[in-house]
Amino acid sequence: MRLDEFHREAKCHAILYQQNPEGYRWRLFWFALFGVFCPIFLAAVFLGLAILASCFLYRMGMKGTFSEPLAIVAVIGFTVAGGVIWAQWIRLPKPEGHIVRNPEAPELFQIIQEVRQQLDAPTIHTVYLSNDFNMSVSQHPRFGLFGPRRNYLIVGLWALEAFSVEEIRSVIAHELGHLSRKHGYFNCWMYRLWVFWERLTKIDEQNFRNKFHHAGLFRWFFTWYEPHLLARTMVLQKAHELEADRFGMELSDRRTVLRQYLRFGVAATALEEVFWPGYFHEAHDEPLPPKDSFKRVVRFLGALDDRNLLDAVKKALSKISLPYETHPSLRERLISLGYEIPEPEEVLAILSEGKETETRRASTLLTESCLAHYRDHYNRALKAVHIAEWRMRHQEAKKARGKYELLDTKKIDDTLSESDYWDWAHYRYRYIDKEQSCFAIYEFLQHFPNHAQANYILGEKELRQNKAEGVAFIEKALENDSDAMMPGLLLLAKFYEQRGDEKSLVRIMERKDQHLLSQKAANTERSKLRAGDEFSEADLSKTDKEDIRKVLSYYPELTEAYLVRKRVTHLADKPCYVLAVRFKKRSLELDMEREQIQLNCLANDLPPTIPIYVFAVNRLPSSVVNKIKNIDGAMIHITQVEKAN
Repeated sequence: MRLDEFHREAKCHAILYQQNPEGYRWRLFWFALFGVFCPIFLAAVFLGLAILASCFLYRMGMKGTFSEPLAIVAVIGFTVAGGVIWAQWIRLPKPEGHIVRNPEAPELFQIIQEVRQQLDAPTIHTVYLSNDFNMSVSQHPRFGLFGPRRNYLIVGLWALEAFSVEEIRSVIAHELGHLSRKHGYFNCWMYRLWVFWERLTKIDEQNFRNKFHHAGLFRWFFTWYEPHLLARTMVLQKAHELEADRFGMELSDRRTVLRQYLRFGVAATALEEVFWPGYFHEAHDEPLPPKDSFKRVVRFLGALDDRNLLDAVKKALSKISLPYETHPSLRERLISLGYEIPEPEEVLAILSEGKETETRRASTLLTESCLAHYRDHYNRALKAVHIAEWRMRHQEAKKARGKYELLDTKKIDDTLSESDYWDWAHYRYRYIDKEQSCFAIYEFLQHFPNHAQANYILGEKELRQNKAEGVAFIEKALENDSDAMMPGLLLLAKFYEQRGDEKSLVRIMERKDQHLLSQKAANTERSKLRAGDEFSEADLSKTDKEDIRKVLSYYPELTEAYLVRKRVTHLADKPCYVLAVRFKKRSLELDMEREQIQLNCLANDLPPTIPIYVFAVNRLPSSVVNKIKNIDGAMIHITQVEKAN
């Protein structure tokens, strides 16, 4: 299903839900049940065939005969039936985080109990504390598929640090509203259905596509079923979110609920757009992450009314939700609750409310010792998560600055090539200029206006500042480099999503789907060699060829190797090089599995910057081998024994 078709179907189902919510739920229930019983029915048919084939095999065995086709039918039948039975047994993973008990947060548990009683919601069995800016509920049957359900409330410590006590009460009311309306049970059931089909498609790939070389039994059905089920369930899950929003309105005043949703929406956008880019930019100068990472997050969340975050506020207010997203956007939530969309300046004023009166933060609902413990624990956890990426960024910056000094000297002498000129401009923008001024990139583009990476960087910077001028730069980058297609389209999609431009967003997502199909076709074209393929001499530098020869010399069982360039039609701007190799023949030729291991190891050892596909000569058609051997300069490696022969 194309994205525009999916979008139209999701809108149609949204209208149907608004007209008759109860009837829509029942239709979704029967459609989901259809997806469960189809594979069960197919499994029953295969099980019957397997049993029948086994009976015939038994009777033939009594007579001393055997039928290989019947044996294959029996194996396939039992495999499919067993796989479907296995796929149905699904245990939901427990939430991630640390269990918080009543003595550690008595006031928090008191608020949960009060809200639960007011909403007539089921009991919360366990409260988890997580290291993120989120709150959610999860509902699991105690015995996997059956039995009484256990209810979990997951509380993000970042949320406790950002929200006031009154705001966190509204959030808890929203989450427990899901339980009181049994939304958690629906989500649990849908999760099992997705996992069920995911396992069935894996059975297809493992037992049919690889071994019997034909399309899987379930994939063709799931390809049709998945988008239709997704379009239906996304509508209901968004409706569940909007329905749960109203429970917060019942237990809190309208101003508190408005402030809570604005704080959540602005914080999510500001963390992604402002805090984390600035945080990791420090890695250019500092070898290790800051010791107070968690405190920095808390300080940032406590200053969301800063005027420097005005762009993040505008993006949060204009953002729209995609058809396949389960949660509505901030704008959709506010409209559903009857609020008028405030101006960005008004949002900052609303978020600053309570600072003068020193409104109590929700993190004080934990005891002092408990709060100090988890602050310290999650601070160390943040550092542990980021340290590898931080060190990598620091080393890159250190090397880049060393190269920049050499290139800057060459630039003064006006002896830079295009690649050196680009490195100079890129390093200056990324690592030298503290404010990340783009003047070096603009200067480079005056000489090389079609350079893909330069256009991409300028477009990315403009789009992050919510400027439409960045679209032209990104489109120019996409024209000149297919590798920029996917990240560029995602940047454009995010830009239009934050602007609320639904038509442009759908158009970009359609282009993304088309590019994914092109990538799939390109991978298929490059991974196979056919008699009609055309080849030419590999246009690589002497240094690259020497690097390849060096790798080939590490394989003593390799007797000869040929390197050529294959002509391709999909993503033709990216070259495709073919390395055809032959291994030694012993008393018995290398078995297929061992040879494949050798090919995989060789492919991994080759220079990663060169797109080389490795093939075994003995597996290729003779016409293809002759074409490759007849290319001038194709032979790149041969052993002394082969030379003598």
